[in-house]
Amino acid sequence: MRGYESGLCAEFVEVIHRQAAGRRVSAVRVRVGARHAVAVETFRQAFCRAARGTAAQDAAVHLVVSPATIDCDGCGRRTESMDPPLRTPARVQAAAGAAGPVPGPSLDELDELDELDEPDGAYVCPRCAGDRVTVSGGDELALEAVWFRTQASTQTR
Repeated sequence: MRGYESGLCAEFVEVIHRQAAGRRVSAVRVRVGARHAVAVETFRQAFCRAARGTAAQDAAVHLVVSPATIDCDGCGRRTESMDPPLRTPARVQAAAGAAGPVPGPSLDELDELDELDEPDGAYVCPRCAGDRVTVSGGDELALEAVWFRTQASTQTR
């Protein structure tokens, strides 16, 4: 299981457990932006694991993934993307006219991207692969809603 999702879920569960104040949680809704690159099923599994023994145990998890918007100065297009393409040497080469499929980034390329000073510098236009882009949205990370179980009244006769 990826550590990123596990860490996020542990923090969410901690907040939810405090908010529950002894009540049981039936469901939660979490919004995560596409730029976080969270794997939905991995997130759900990590949430279930983090929620064990807390008020959120057995709660349904509704994950809403919001897109990033990419405005390209090169081609003038505005694109919403659930998987914004990263700028890698292979993508820069593709934008310059190289033929053939563009492979995903290697681990070394991802490390290089982490060192970029410009927040938008890690992305390219999904249409023309140009790197003169402005990226907005897709970076959300919010606990949007928590639903609590109703206490069923039990009457004995």
